[in-house]
Amino acid sequence: MRVVWIFVLLTCSVQAQVSGGPFSISQSAVAGGGSTSSSGPFTVEGTAGQSAAGGPLQSGPFALYDGFWTPAPLAPTAANVSISGRVLTADGQGIPRAYVTLMGPDGVSHLAYCNSFGHYHFSDVTAGDVYILTVTSRRYVFPQPTRVVNVVDEVVGLDFIAAP
Repeated sequence: MRVVWIFVLLTCSVQAQVSGGPFSISQSAVAGGGSTSSSGPFTVEGTAGQSAAGGPLQSGPFALYDGFWTPAPLAPTAANVSISGRVLTADGQGIPRAYVTLMGPDGVSHLAYCNSFGHYHFSDVTAGDVYILTVTSRRYVFPQPTRVVNVVDEVVGLDFIAAP
């Protein structure tokens, strides 16, 4: 089911509110009039009028803003996440005692040794930063030993595979 809401703004100051389910989004807007639209569990209380003043309306995973209401840019939270993966031979066997270095934007490096199945894990990694991961092993060479990762959420399955 596709639900498309259109907010349009005029010239007086009112509040616009979207609610339904477990969320509620409120936004002040310079507008006039006002009405309520609802469909299923969603209710929109807003304004009608001057659509030429705002930005684009889109469909597909929903983008909607108009008039003088512009969305704030999305930014990662300050929550910590983890990075994990495996260090593998070309035939898929884990490489024990290989190690992976994680270097953050502050230049500080952290080291993780692989277990007997080649698994490594870094916890308490700050989301929203770029990190450099490098793998090292005494017995194996890696065609791509270094990876640059922009961490915005948990990173799982970041594997390093040795040359045959």
